[in-house]
Amino acid sequence: MDTAPFVTPDAEIAALRAQLAARDVLLAERDVALAERDAELRSASFEIEKLKGRLAALRRERFGKSSEKLAAEIGQLVMLIGDLEENQAQAAAAAEAKAQAAAAAEAKAKDAPAKPRRPAMRKPLPEHLPRETVLHEPVFACRCGSPMPPG
Repeated sequence: MDTAPFVTPDAEIAALRAQLAARDVLLAERDVALAERDAELRSASFEIEKLKGRLAALRRERFGKSSEKLAAEIGQLVMLIGDLEENQAQAAAAAEAKAQAAAAAEAKAKDAPAKPRRPAMRKPLPEHLPRETVLHEPVFACRCGSPMPPG
């Protein structure tokens, strides 16, 4: 005999529709976040490409009248491009780490124990145990026995 409570099909359909609506909201939020991140990456990529073009133009002019000034500007541009590429890589890595942390937290929340674990604490040795101090003398490689090598 089935003892489960009777659920009407209308109530079941309404619950499923509510779950679908919640999922759609989450997907929309993720789409917005992804679009923002893509726009930032695209903007950074355009900036890098623009700077690379400027750098190429400066390198072509390098042997002109004021080549010393251009060399300094080229060095600055190379450092700026490197910084931008590094920032872009860090942003991508941070987004990846954030996604992994969220997934790990979600998985951990499902499997979380009821009580948090306490770290193990060692008790000190009893006072009645004998104590002894051992002094280790250095072993010398030479036969003279002096701690300092002759020099």
